Amino acid sequence: MKNKLLLASILGVFMIVGMVGLTSAWAGSWKSINLVEKDPVTWTPIVDGMKGRLSIGTYIATVWVPHNYGKYTVSTKTYVVRNSFSFSSSNLVPYEQYTLIYYGDEEHNDVFPYATCIGTRTASYSGRLSVSGYIDKPFVAPVGGDMLRDNVAQKIWVVPSSDVDCDAGEMTSWNPSTYLFEEKVI
Repeated sequence: MKNKLLLASILGVFMIVGMVGLTSAWAGSWKSINLVEKDPVTWTPIVDGMKGRLSIGTYIATVWVPHNYGKYTVSTKTYVVRNSFSFSSSNLVPYEQYTLIYYGDEEHNDVFPYATCIGTRTASYSGRLSVSGYIDKPFVAPVGGDMLRDNVAQKIWVVPSSDVDCDAGEMTSWNPSTYLFEEKVI
């Protein structure tokens, strides 16, 4: 009898864990684009130049929201749409700090000098760079569409961090020979 009860308890735990696993995140839509170094005169990609790949995805995640009731805190489960990204690149200047940007902001798309910083990292000794995280800005949804609904395609770039002021949301310099540009706009 004890063995049957133990087996039933274990199966019950697996069923609960399985249900929680199903509700914690569902696969959503993903879009990937290549970023490449371009000739600043002809805007054609440079063979064997700097390059990278960006993937942006939308999925549903479980979030526990705490609510304070006097001396008690109760959490409720809710579902939210999250936008995540992953970027990796090669052939960058070793030890240079780079910033992945959206060229524009929530009100100005494709207008200099506006820029929205997505992530900043330093290239490795071999010129490789990886940046990943979450984007909670409205401009990332829906993925693969006109994100700002302004009929202007979105541009994602990688620039040396010295060329952008993330706090001000602006490009501070224009040195396109050191940037990675999207092969195709989003």
